[in-house]
Amino acid sequence: MQLLHSMATIWQRLASKTGKRDGERLPEILPVVLYHGAKRWNAPLQFAELIAGGTDSSYIPHYRPIFLNLTKIPDDQITGSLRTVLGLVALKHSRLPLEPAATDLLTDLLHRGEADPAVRHLARVVQQVYFIVKSADEVKRLMVAASRLGYHEVEGGYMTYAQELLAEGRNEGLKQGLEQGLEQGSLQRSREVLIRLVNRKFGLTDAERERIMACEDQSALDAALDEILDAGSKAQVLARLS
Repeated sequence: MQLLHSMATIWQRLASKTGKRDGERLPEILPVVLYHGAKRWNAPLQFAELIAGGTDSSYIPHYRPIFLNLTKIPDDQITGSLRTVLGLVALKHSRLPLEPAATDLLTDLLHRGEADPAVRHLARVVQQVYFIVKSADEVKRLMVAASRLGYHEVEGGYMTYAQELLAEGRNEGLKQGLEQGLEQGSLQRSREVLIRLVNRKFGLTDAERERIMACEDQSALDAALDEILDAGSKAQVLARLS
């Protein structure tokens, strides 16, 4: 019903705007339905099937839109401009559980969107919408992914929205999850900075990198960052993580 109304509205606007001349016809509209629900689609696609006796009546509009179930299309087959891909991928996963691969893909698309002035507004709208429709755990994973991938402008956007929600005191479960996400993001940034500084001054082995990345104590990381300024050895810095 909504699709038919939209089509009729477009035709009406075109007719009133241009002024229909004798013999002139309105353009054809290609109706497309993009479905992204978590449940199986079970509604009729033929409009006439919505009307009692409609399939046999010549007085009822008969049309069948192109139906695309986004949930059945693999992410790597969603192609087009950055705006198109970001919009469709975000729409597809908005009602599906956010798996790790989709989390990284969406984060990368948001990063590229932030860098493109023509797509930046859409990227920020997607972030805001995901804060509303996604669970606290999924939001936290998105924030951590942005930090892990080094997309700090995306991470900063998440944190801004998180702080706004926290200030408004919305949804206690979401509030707790966002607080954890903010804390996790801070830990990740501290680890990355510490690794970069220690490696630049002393060099790091893989085992030492893993030790820093495994640290879950923000105060210990802060102490190590303070220590590196005057430390004469790598051991002095890493000792702060104990």
